[in-house]
This record gives sequence, C-alpha cells and structure tokens, in this order.
Amino acid sequence: MTLPMLSDGERREIDVWAHAHVVDWADYPRWQVHFRMWDWFVHALGDDKYRGGVDDYCYYLFLRSQLTPLISAAPSELSKRLTAWMNERDHLLREATEEDAHDVLSQYHTGGPGWWWRRIPRSGALAAQLRKDDRRDAL
Repeated sequence: MTLPMLSDGERREIDVWAHAHVVDWADYPRWQVHFRMWDWFVHALGDDKYRGGVDDYCYYLFLRSQLTPLISAAPSELSKRLTAWMNERDHLLREATEEDAHDVLSQYHTGGPGWWWRRIPRSGALAAQLRKDDRRDAL
C-alpha cells in the first residue's frame, strides 16, 4: 500500500488525534492498519479477488466511514494528502461497484451517510448473492 510518506512527527501527531477519535473501537488498533485494510479491500474488489461475504463487505464500508473523520481531523496539510489518497481509493471503489438501486444492502446493515453505503459489487460471488437476495427481482 502506498500511504503518503509521513515523517515520524506526523505519525505521532496522527496517533494522538486518531486515538481521540476512535474511542468507540474495541482494542484501538493502529490507524495505519485501517488505511491498509481499506486499500486492500478496494483493490481486491477492483481485481475481482474479493471473496468475503456481505458481513465482511459491510465491515469494510464501516471502516471507510471511520476513516472519514480521522482524515478531516488531521492537520490541514496532512489532511490534504490523506484526502488525495482516499479519493484515489474512492475512484477504484466506484469503478468496482454499482449503485444499490434496490437498497439490497440495507437488508444486512443500516449503513451510514457515506455514498459507499449505497454501492454493491459489480461482479463476483457477493454480487451474485446480493442480486439473488434482491427481493424486488422476485416481485
């Protein structure tokens, strides 16, 4: 994964504000792990290598929701760099997914305000499962 190059001082600064913003996460893992996980997820979706189920998919979307306030809370210059990094991953996610026109994902999770909660994979086993679970198709 190619996170923007950060100095040791920037990493320490991120650790401080990340810890302050993720107090509701069990066993606060290091913020870098979450960026790496998001990076892996969007690339796996884009390369049609994602093999997780809908619960795992929702977990990754939740992870994306948690990264947003962390990026926003970063000092200005760092926030700009992390935002640019995230925008690249968001582009990959949009390419690998399609609009959840029938709101199928809401059968599994209440989601959140982010646009990524209204996207489902274009291809793969999970896409097939979600199409099968789309109750509107049966009507």
